[in-house]
Amino acid sequence: MGALMSESLGRLCRGRGRWPNVLAMTWMTPPHTAGDSIARQLVDRTRSDPGRPLVTYLDQDAGRMELSATSVANGAAKAAGLLRDELDVQPGDCVNVDLPRHWQSSIWCAALSLVGAVAELGPFDANSTTVIDSGRAIEAQGTEIIAVSLAPFGLPSTDPLPDHAVDAAIAARTHADFFTPHAWPGNNVTAVRHNRQPLTNAQVSTHARKIATECGLRAGGRLLVAAPPDPTDVLDQWLLLLAVPLVADAAVVLMHPDIRTAAGAVDHIRNSEGITATYGT
Repeated sequence: MGALMSESLGRLCRGRGRWPNVLAMTWMTPPHTAGDSIARQLVDRTRSDPGRPLVTYLDQDAGRMELSATSVANGAAKAAGLLRDELDVQPGDCVNVDLPRHWQSSIWCAALSLVGAVAELGPFDANSTTVIDSGRAIEAQGTEIIAVSLAPFGLPSTDPLPDHAVDAAIAARTHADFFTPHAWPGNNVTAVRHNRQPLTNAQVSTHARKIATECGLRAGGRLLVAAPPDPTDVLDQWLLLLAVPLVADAAVVLMHPDIRTAAGAVDHIRNSEGITATYGT
């Protein structure tokens, strides 16, 4: 969020003692038929508790990044605007997603849901748009390449990009920080594909609730995702980015795998971040 926006919000907050619910002022209320999509749950969260942390990312090099529901939603709205209004991604279109565990990945998870696009987690389709971290964009295949910078604070990429790639950090800036879907996807609409198997919004929510239950994550809790990413666990890793904390009315703390190499780092994080549940060991 830029300085001008922050200043404007500061004026809105002055004397009220709370962060304003920006989404309530600018977003249409989803209809009851919207179902349990990630987008619907995110908008609901911004209305009920906009300032509470939703996603925290820890990196020993880049430091700590924490996003509230409002921050995630605003970033997702810009990314969704880029997908739909600039790259013509429409509801039901498959989009290859090849992103690491990172706060930017959480934003793109929400953006795809807002558009109603299907997150293709692999194997990937060379005839679809591909969202990939900028460090590997040079090797990506797809009709359109969206290069997502993992630089601190969402700064533009410094990596070499192919000529046909879009630097998401620059391109998304021109889009509004609120987004109105053409149609809110229902429960029976496909949200994710993994190993060619489609999952509907309802199935995504059910699987996310199962993960939350198995981890012992409760409402208001903070889930630490600490284990190194498992290539056989791609679906769970995707849901942990946003779906799991949303269905549990909780927060997720995404830890860069390299932090585990430091002695005592995980225990320190559990204490300092107020962790109440852990995914992996």
